[in-house]
Amino acid sequence: MDRNNTHMLSEILNQIAKEEKFHSGLQRQKVFNAFDLVIGKSAASYVISHELKRGVLYCTMGSSVVRSELYPSLERIRKGVNSALQDEIVKKIVLR
Repeated sequence: MDRNNTHMLSEILNQIAKEEKFHSGLQRQKVFNAFDLVIGKSAASYVISHELKRGVLYCTMGSSVVRSELYPSLERIRKGVNSALQDEIVKKIVLR
């Protein structure tokens, strides 16, 4: 048995995800998870829905109080999300 053609499992899974068009969906889910992680459990519990379009993360909040508390720190949250993803995916965050 010859092992010249070995690959890491993560490389194979990434390749399959790109070929099968799963990559964008997986990346979108990673963005949503990173956003919830950065804002914390208590604030994340008020997020009704997430949407990522052309680098803009739209988040519908169930509480106007939580939304107004997050507004001053949107840039810090955006940087935290991109830092967690180790990529510059989110260009802007819009809270609804």
